[in-house]
Amino acid sequence: MDKECVVVEKGLEPDAMYQGIAAALAKAELALNGEDSGNIDFKAQAAAYMLCRQAGVSTACFDFSKLPDFLTSAEPQQVGAELTTIKDAMAEVSMRVKYNLQQMVQPKSRADPAR
Repeated sequence: MDKECVVVEKGLEPDAMYQGIAAALAKAELALNGEDSGNIDFKAQAAAYMLCRQAGVSTACFDFSKLPDFLTSAEPQQVGAELTTIKDAMAEVSMRVKYNLQQMVQPKSRADPAR
């Protein structure tokens, strides 16, 4: 299977589909930025939560009641840096999605290259 693919299960409800795609895109963005694989899942879920909030999609499936050790044992400056990493990943995914949606809905040029 292509590594640059997000596979979506058939029959998912729209919210569940958005949640899964948001998490996968956030995880890919974090990996592109060299994120430590030990913390990437939590950070991707946190970024997906923010993407869902931004889009008005249900966030009921997200549970942050138990924070990972890298956040609970860190100094305040480190926690801030980790949160910034999550926010930056969310913003990058959001920007890419908006850009690609704009490209899809823009009318195609009617210029005929054969003329």
